[in-house]
Amino acid sequence: MLRFIHASDLHLGNSGPGTLGLSKEWRERIANAAYQAMETLIEKAIALEVDFVLFSGDVLDTKTPTLRSQLELYRGLTRLSEAGIKVFMVGGNHDPLNISRAQSKLPAGVHFFGAELETIPFIKDGVTLAEITGISYPVAKVTDDLSLKFKKGSKGFQIALLHTNVAGYGKKDNYAPSSLANLSKSGFDYWALGHVHTGTILNTKPYVVYAGTTQGNQINETGPKGVYLVEVDREVKIEFIETSAYYWQIKKVPAPETLNELYKALDELDEEAREKPLVIRLIITGRTPLYKELINGQAELEERFREGKNYALESLELEILPDIDYEAVKNEESLPGEFLREAEKLLNSEDQKELEEVLAPLYNRLGDLIEPVDAKALESIVSGSVALGLDLFWRGEKP
Repeated sequence: MLRFIHASDLHLGNSGPGTLGLSKEWRERIANAAYQAMETLIEKAIALEVDFVLFSGDVLDTKTPTLRSQLELYRGLTRLSEAGIKVFMVGGNHDPLNISRAQSKLPAGVHFFGAELETIPFIKDGVTLAEITGISYPVAKVTDDLSLKFKKGSKGFQIALLHTNVAGYGKKDNYAPSSLANLSKSGFDYWALGHVHTGTILNTKPYVVYAGTTQGNQINETGPKGVYLVEVDREVKIEFIETSAYYWQIKKVPAPETLNELYKALDELDEEAREKPLVIRLIITGRTPLYKELINGQAELEERFREGKNYALESLELEILPDIDYEAVKNEESLPGEFLREAEKLLNSEDQKELEEVLAPLYNRLGDLIEPVDAKALESIVSGSVALGLDLFWRGEKP
């Protein structure tokens, strides 16, 4: 039987979200999260006695990696080597071959693929159980479809190791773009992919798999993150193993009728995060008689509930509206009525699609830094604009 772990996008050296205003405990938790996730990965690999570990790129976070990130990576690879576990790695857009490295020599049993396609056999007890074919990014920006270069070997389980953006899945950027159709008909048994941070099995015959990141680094990377354990015998079995040190969460709280309701909901955040620490984007949403109080006191509220033992706030957002009869106002022949009618038309028209198309180039260039505007985000923007507009019309009170 063959057993291996498929991991990707560790982004060692990524400091995580901004920690301004957080306690020392939370600052350290966030700063150490990527390293803790790697430690969990290594502990699992050793405990499960896997044959090898695959890293599908972006193990380091930047082209000028920190000394700590390189030391921790070397230490982790050394532990795997000493446990008799082989490692196969490729470089991605964050850690291409031309990055500055303080350590060039790798531990025994670790193979880092170069800029030309290579196939390396995995031999156990004199038998070739698998062949791993891979290629690294020579530079950060690779726009060619590298998957077209791949040719499967002839012995054992055939694995392809690649950092790529499969068209239609995950990110919309143009890093070594490939297509699921081409990957599926290539003859390989398992495509070990990196780049997309959500663990996803795109296909099962053959397996085409994004391992996802080992630790979420931003608000659009919610929930558990980890690696895949793959066992190959008469059939292929694949199992998700969590490595996250904390989760990201987007939590919506109904707008309160009273301050007591609001404080009760916020006080419960710590209990909700008891099983796994959370970094939360808290969104208060809906109509409320406390509209003016919440708008004016947003900064104070965010500071008061900045963190608990088990949670920290990434941000507190207000998607609230004054507690008025919108249908009645919308039917009025008045400036506020016309304003509401135009807002409703925007939400139900082709204008949304046009706005998405206008913004698409921006998100294609900065997709790693900012979140794309989807239908829900546009609705949130329009709702916020409606609230602000009515507030400017009436200052919270209908004349």
